[in-house]
Amino acid sequence: MAKRTHSTIDSLPADLRGVITRMVTDAFWPPECGDEHEGRPTYDDIVEYIVLQGYSISRSALGRWAKNLIAIEVLRSRAEIVRNVMAEGGTAESFAEDQRVTADLINARIIEAALHGELTPKQTRELAAAARDCMRMRIEHDEYRKQLAEKVKDTADRTARKLKDAGMDRKKAQEIVDDVLGISR
Repeated sequence: MAKRTHSTIDSLPADLRGVITRMVTDAFWPPECGDEHEGRPTYDDIVEYIVLQGYSISRSALGRWAKNLIAIEVLRSRAEIVRNVMAEGGTAESFAEDQRVTADLINARIIEAALHGELTPKQTRELAAAARDCMRMRIEHDEYRKQLAEKVKDTADRTARKLKDAGMDRKKAQEIVDDVLGISR
């Protein structure tokens, strides 16, 4: 099993890591930095803040740690967007399309990160495997939906034939089948 790498930031106190996280992700300026700041703190600003707190960290260590943190935050925010879209409701077709778009976004981000050297070879393999699994699930879901639609259509046709054979006129039989399936015309 591969050895897990730890950032020097992992050794900092949890409350300090929390402030640093907010500085990186939320453009937060702690009160110790004064009120005259605008915009997002730079890595140099964050390193200076860490030094003010009595700790030492290199700018490159902060950059590596922040890059991973930002990637996680991007995934969290995209997951939140997907959850909000799902909560708003929609049709099965719109959910399937959202699924496809999300899978495409994730795959594009993995490729972009791999090309820019943001990932280790192990991370690239793990993310590629996860993306492959997501794609396989999407394909299986699409296939399941097709099979289900065929079963519903077959059942509707059989029911319509039975009702017609029982002496019900075709129009009334179709109305009953449509009511059962929830189809409005």
